[in-house]
Amino acid sequence: MSDAEIFFDNIYRNFQNDKIELEVLKQFHDKEYRNFISHTNGGFFFSKAFHIYGICENNNFHSIVKVNALINSTYKDLIEEQVFFGCDIFGNQFSFSKR
Repeated sequence: MSDAEIFFDNIYRNFQNDKIELEVLKQFHDKEYRNFISHTNGGFFFSKAFHIYGICENNNFHSIVKVNALINSTYKDLIEEQVFFGCDIFGNQFSFSKR
């Protein structure tokens, strides 16, 4: 079973019906994130314990662009070259490198 299948089997809610802005998706260099988002557009997983941000305009809490803008405006000196893609139930942020 692949990593993605484990998530698909444990999805609580996804945002698949939200329009994915392809131009925004292209700015992320992480191939696995782009592939995953193209199938689910993020969502809540493992009984809502893990949230993977998606690409949308309507939900600030779900928009990877808006969440990263907020984090970068506060912690920009500490988090160079990081893209935050999700958080757990405790508020811990998960990221990957822009490189």
